[in-house]
Amino acid sequence: MYISNMITTQKVWTTMSGEKIPFDKIEHQHLSNILWYKEVLCGSDSHNDDIHFVLSLEIDIRFYGKRLPWKPLPVSGEIAAIRLVAVIIGNDIMYNGVVIGSISHIK
Repeated sequence: MYISNMITTQKVWTTMSGEKIPFDKIEHQHLSNILWYKEVLCGSDSHNDDIHFVLSLEIDIRFYGKRLPWKPLPVSGEIAAIRLVAVIIGNDIMYNGVVIGSISHIK
């Protein structure tokens, strides 16, 4: 019942710029980035965060469970925050010994 109510209730993500996007309309890369951000910088996962759980379901349903590598935004403080909990070698973001993304798109 609980999961059913979460899925059928319209969920909306508010971007840093204030744009509101329904969960089922978030682009694949954006959705992947949100999940990486929440996991790496906030310590959330599907077991302790309802939003993470629903966003993970979106990845599973719409993108066959394929999460894209993290491409963090070039915003003030985000790369510095990543460096506190992960390792950046060259352009690769490594977390728990695994490459999870890249900053090669940032100039």
